[in-house]
Amino acid sequence: MDSGISRRDFIYKCSRAFVGAMAFTTLSPTITMAGKAFAIIKKTEGIGTGGPFRDPPEMANRSVVDGIFEALMDVREATVSIGGRRANLFTYNGRFPSETIRLVRGDTLRLRLKNNLSKTGKKTLFGDRRHITNLHTHGWHVSPSGHSDNIFSKVLPGEEFKHEYDTSL
Repeated sequence: MDSGISRRDFIYKCSRAFVGAMAFTTLSPTITMAGKAFAIIKKTEGIGTGGPFRDPPEMANRSVVDGIFEALMDVREATVSIGGRRANLFTYNGRFPSETIRLVRGDTLRLRLKNNLSKTGKKTLFGDRRHITNLHTHGWHVSPSGHSDNIFSKVLPGEEFKHEYDTSL
């Protein structure tokens, strides 16, 4: 007998929790979720929506070899301004959102992810330790194993992980 939760029940309960959290934003000016990874900010009288969207700057390639893009992505928590409001968020090389990485199909991306988030004994909603990070892509045709797009790799605070993506797949 399986005592676990079914996929359907899990999706149902998560969607109810999400709707509840969204409803709660009408009662609270700021909600931080997922270890302060992002903030939902309530619109209030006198607060603008910010300026027009600007493309983030491009990340610099540290490699001198054609077809190889090498870079460092430093993850740390910082206070940033979003739509005129201050929020504590995860930043990437001091920016939120992160810089754009521009590649050509067939390039190899070597990205060193450095976790400079603070060590904490706090837990996430799912019971995992907070401030453990990872890098994962969507829409790329790359290997999901090893040092590529491995969703199971964990980068603890103070550690780094060297990702390598072969975009010729």
